[in-house]
Amino acid sequence: MLLLIYIVAQLNAPRRFDWTPTLSRTDKNPFGAYIPYTQLQQLFPAAGIISEREPVYNVLHNEDGKTQENSAYFLIGQSFSPGKADLEELLKYVDDGNIVFVSALQFGDKFLDTLGLKTDMHNSFIETDTISVNFVNPMLKAPKNFGFKPTTFAGYFSRVNRNDSTTVLGIDNDSLPDFVRVGYGKGYFFIHATPVCFSNYFMLYNNNAEYTARPCLMSLQIRR
Repeated sequence: MLLLIYIVAQLNAPRRFDWTPTLSRTDKNPFGAYIPYTQLQQLFPAAGIISEREPVYNVLHNEDGKTQENSAYFLIGQSFSPGKADLEELLKYVDDGNIVFVSALQFGDKFLDTLGLKTDMHNSFIETDTISVNFVNPMLKAPKNFGFKPTTFAGYFSRVNRNDSTTVLGIDNDSLPDFVRVGYGKGYFFIHATPVCFSNYFMLYNNNAEYTARPCLMSLQIRR
């Protein structure tokens, strides 16, 4: 009888969310990315949206040596550490005039060194610790920062090579850069150090949809 009562209670209990940061396009839990992914087609109605689960090399490499034109490649996850072959394909893809957007907490050293960047993380485990983000460009900057749930992992760039090819697009509440654009050849890398900004939870929190669904992705269209 006690077991039966327990089972009935569990079946009628409020659903518990899984807060694991998967950032998967099919995951509807708080730190999945189902909602941001579905917004891509609305943001770019004329574009063909293709989801890939293959390694970077397999996605970008063409035997005839030709590269896609006027396209963008989004990579969002907890970490991004491309191997030699993957990195070579990424560089060729951007050099030919395309855009690569990467958002992760941890990046491979070779990838960061190539772009003149170095990252670190905020680890806000205290409930009173809060981190917020905003844009630098006046066209995108909001009057009030976009905030997170306390204890959220967030990253920033501890080193950014300041040169003509690199532009800081976003900063956190400590004025540390968390979003940069790096020109390479005829294209651009857009590197974002706080991937939780592309989660279901963040997009539905307060007015954060304005950050994720519009300005952050629109910034891909800003050239020089």
